[in-house]
Amino acid sequence: MTAIAERLAENAAKPRRRDGAAAAMVALSILACLVIAALLGVALWLSFAEGTPGDYHLGYTLAHYQEIFLSPFTYRVIGNTALFSAIALAVALAFGLPLAWLVERTDLPGKRLIFSLLAIALLIPGFSVALGWLFLLNPRIGLINVALQSLFGLKTAPFNIASLFGMGLVEGLSLAPLAFVMTAVVFRAVDPALDEAARIGGASVWQSLRRVTIPLAWPGVLAASLYIFTIGFGTFDVPAILGLQARIFTFSTYVYMQISPSDGLPEYGGVATLSVFMLVLALGFSAWYSRVQRQAPR
Repeated sequence: MTAIAERLAENAAKPRRRDGAAAAMVALSILACLVIAALLGVALWLSFAEGTPGDYHLGYTLAHYQEIFLSPFTYRVIGNTALFSAIALAVALAFGLPLAWLVERTDLPGKRLIFSLLAIALLIPGFSVALGWLFLLNPRIGLINVALQSLFGLKTAPFNIASLFGMGLVEGLSLAPLAFVMTAVVFRAVDPALDEAARIGGASVWQSLRRVTIPLAWPGVLAASLYIFTIGFGTFDVPAILGLQARIFTFSTYVYMQISPSDGLPEYGGVATLSVFMLVLALGFSAWYSRVQRQAPR
């Protein structure tokens, strides 16, 4: 009887433990949301504040918005960032998406090796990759450029990795393993019976891929694309190593220059205004993705 009573007591305590764990997770989620909301509120406040935070004579103005959005340099930075992110996204998907399809939807040999190599590639820091490309294809000191100029007597370097296209290429190659991992899960979740039904109906491999697999995987591929594009908007290592020397600014390097000026005080208001713009852009991407997700069952 004692053993039965102990078991009943243990079973009665288990739901309480689960309820306690669930309550703790809910509390942590609420705390994280409050912290994020507080940080966003501070950024919004600083975008209207005039002066240094903590100053007794701190005022409020719309001058930061006028200065940022009426400056041609701001739109140049936004254009550079959008183009850099688009190139990185295209390169990442060009390598990661076909490889994910081959691994998950075909009998390609060496799948475990491919997964292992790409997982290792995810651990390589971006600044190390950027430095490697810099030493190879820098127009002044790049080993490949110097060798080709000496071999063929060229006056100018044939390759320039310190360009917007070069930056996007390097970032895209660094993000290709991430694109592979995210889209491989999507292709794995697609029911292979639908492809088989299309093949039985007379469709070729490419017709089945275009009319069945890609439409079914589109919401997941879009999610991966938005995530990779957002990383391109906020990444710092590749634009700093390859772009700053050529005076090519993206969003992250522009914010860095505003926060760490060579002389004077940091431009907190301008940086906060750009952060508000990024928040609006992120909300737009989220709304687009939610709309695609609602149409996914169709």
